[in-house]
Formats: sequence, C-alpha cells, structure tokens
Amino acid sequence: MGNNRLTGAIPQALLGLEKLESLSLRGNFLSGEIPVGIGNVSRLDSISLSDNRLTGGIPLSIHNLTKLYTPTLDDNLLSGGISIGLHLGLYTFLDLSNNRLSGEIPRTLGRLTSLKVLNLSHNQLTGRIPDSFGEMRDLESLDLSHNDLYGEIPESMGKLLQLTNLKLSDNNLTGRIPHGPQMDKIYDMDSYDANVGGLCGTQICVPCIEPMTPEEAASTPGDGIESEEGLVWFSWMTAGIGYPTRFVTTVLGMYGFGYFHRPMWRRRRMRSRAAIKF
Repeated sequence: MGNNRLTGAIPQALLGLEKLESLSLRGNFLSGEIPVGIGNVSRLDSISLSDNRLTGGIPLSIHNLTKLYTPTLDDNLLSGGISIGLHLGLYTFLDLSNNRLSGEIPRTLGRLTSLKVLNLSHNQLTGRIPDSFGEMRDLESLDLSHNDLYGEIPESMGKLLQLTNLKLSDNNLTGRIPHGPQMDKIYDMDSYDANVGGLCGTQICVPCIEPMTPEEAASTPGDGIESEEGLVWFSWMTAGIGYPTRFVTTVLGMYGFGYFHRPMWRRRRMRSRAAIKF
C-alpha cells in the first residue's frame, strides 16, 4: 500500500489483521497519530510509515511488538521523545529522521546491540550523545546530524569496529574526536562540519590545544630567555629616556645660573676652576 495517494488516518481495519507480518504505508498523505492499537498486531516484524504527515508521539504500545526489527518512521511530523521498543535487541534498522522529536537521546538505545543503521537526524534532540552508543558493536551507519546535541563525542564510540558512515554535523559538539580503528578512517569533513562549539582531532586536521598545568608552564623552555631579553630591552629603554632628560636638566640649570649670559673669558675661568677642583 506504499507510494500511493492515500489520505486520512491509518485505517483501523489494518489493526485487526492478527497474522499481518509486514506493513508498509510509506509515501502517502496519511495524517493523524499512529494508533495505539498497532501494538496488538503481534506478528509484525516490519513497519514502514515514512514519508507521510503523521503527527503526535510514538505510542508506547509499539513495545509489544516483540518481533519487530525494522521500524521506519522518518519524514513525518512526529513529536515528543524517543520511545520505540527500546527494551528489544532485535532492531537492525531504525530511522526516525526528519521529524520533530525532542528531548535527550535515551541511554537505553545502547541495548539495541543488533542495530546496523541508526538515523536520528533533522530533529530537535538535545543533550549529549550517550556513552552507551559504544555498546552497539554491529553499528555500521550513525546519523545524528542537524540536532541540538552538545558536549564531547563519547570515547566509547572508538569501540565501534563496524562503523563506516558517521554524520554528526550541525550540532554544538566540542572537544577531541575519539580515536578508534574505524573512527580514524572517517576523514570526511562533512561528518563533523558546522559544530558551533568546535571539534578538533586528526580526522579533520584540526589540532587540539591542551591547557598547560602550572608545572608545565614553569618548565617551558624559553621563558627565562624571554624574561632576560625583556630586562635588557627595559634597561636600554631607560637609558635612552634618561640620557636626554639629564642633558636637558643640565642645560636649563646653566641658563638658571646665567652661564650663557656671561662673557666668554668668565666662562673659561669657571671651567678652569672646575678642572682644578676635580
């Protein structure tokens, strides 16, 4: 039933099909909320409701679908927090992108150890990337771009040995990009671009400047040399200022005593006396 021009709400009649295993309504013009009764179709292992106009939150009843492994709800108008069978470890593909989901990413997402693709991009998610993401050992693609995430990328992500595609751009992430066998291979600048706070690391050729401790600052070579050079410069500057000052003072004193108004023979006589006294 996908990619048609269906309108209105999701038909209630579909929720009575107890033996239904796969439901695809993608690419229509469906509106309204995802019905709570969807959790009663217990044999469902695949749901695709993407590219519609669905609103409201993700119903908690979807947790009852214990066989579900590929829920795709992207490109809708869904809001609220993320809640989609987080107690399950069966999911291999989870796409909630291009919605209006908000709040923090739950740590329980790390329980989805079979997950290969996770896309939460283009939402309004806040907070930090959970450390538990490092437990999704089969994860191959992670897209958290275009949200309001902040803080550092967790070091645990260096343990994702299957990761080949990473998108963290357009957030507020800061700090050093963690190292790892796969993380070190992701050199695509688009993966980290437009983070307001600023990231650094070898992956994007931006050095990380670590603040020096007081002990390191005290033992840094060149400090003593710079201090000595500063003292020498100050001494020469003082001499340069002091010499003309003393010269002007002496000349003014001589004017005060009328030296330059005396006859030449008296000036010579005064210099002679001064020489004898010396």
